[in-house]
Amino acid sequence: MPCRHHPDVETGLSTCYRCGHRYCADCLMEFRGHATCAECKALVIARDDVVPPPRQAGQRYDSPGDDAAEHVVPVALETGREELGAVRALWRTMLDATFHPGRFFEGLDTRRMSWACLVVPCVAQALASLGLAVAWSAGLGTFYLDFVDRAMQEQARRTGGTPFPREQMEQLLNLSFWGGVPMAPINGLLGVFIAAGAVHLYLLVTKQARRPFEQTVRALSYAQAPLAMGIVPILGATVGQVWAVFTSVIATRAVHRTSTGHAVVAVLWPLVAICVCCCVPYAAFIAFVVASSGR
Repeated sequence: MPCRHHPDVETGLSTCYRCGHRYCADCLMEFRGHATCAECKALVIARDDVVPPPRQAGQRYDSPGDDAAEHVVPVALETGREELGAVRALWRTMLDATFHPGRFFEGLDTRRMSWACLVVPCVAQALASLGLAVAWSAGLGTFYLDFVDRAMQEQARRTGGTPFPREQMEQLLNLSFWGGVPMAPINGLLGVFIAAGAVHLYLLVTKQARRPFEQTVRALSYAQAPLAMGIVPILGATVGQVWAVFTSVIATRAVHRTSTGHAVVAVLWPLVAICVCCCVPYAAFIAFVVASSGR
């Protein structure tokens, strides 16, 4: 890909820190510690969005009385849709939130609010749900059904009952996995608001809430970006879930300027509650299937 302004130049190119376009050395300049194109420099100055200076090891911008205005990093999804296009801006934002969470969340401008953040959990959850459904159809479902079917057959032999029909169980589970894909964006939105409510409640009780509720929603929405790794079955889903917890802690700590300990507790206690709520229905379903095989 050649330089955006000089099509005949294809070597020695670098990327603008803000917009992500490729430029030659003549088109880029050092601006507040980053290689920036002229267009982005003008936009940054015009919008009073300030790119942070290079950070020293261990340096954080989280003092309770500091709005960190001098360390604001523009979010592509909020300010770059016209320049990059909606899809590319979303992709850039999800990459930054996933792989550079410290810089991303410490640089969020909490003086402003943009509900464009809600696109991230919708897309991330949809990709994760699609990956799970594909994995189920590709062989995970057969392995699981074989395991459960053997257990039901053994239970039926011991009790003299009739096992739950495998075909019916397969249809129910296929419906739950593939039917969950179109519902995933709604689940993503509900999950973000529930998690944000739980996190903000803890911060209010402990007097650590230094930003309004909508900023908690905004931060946790971007923190869901790693869930998109779930498009890679099994491994991606596992890594994405764990990484999303990590980014949620960083987001909570940075936005509310609280300690790591408070951020960890604020993020984990609703997750424990959600896991319990999810495990109970699943355990009830397995108990129903096993009990039905004994009738």
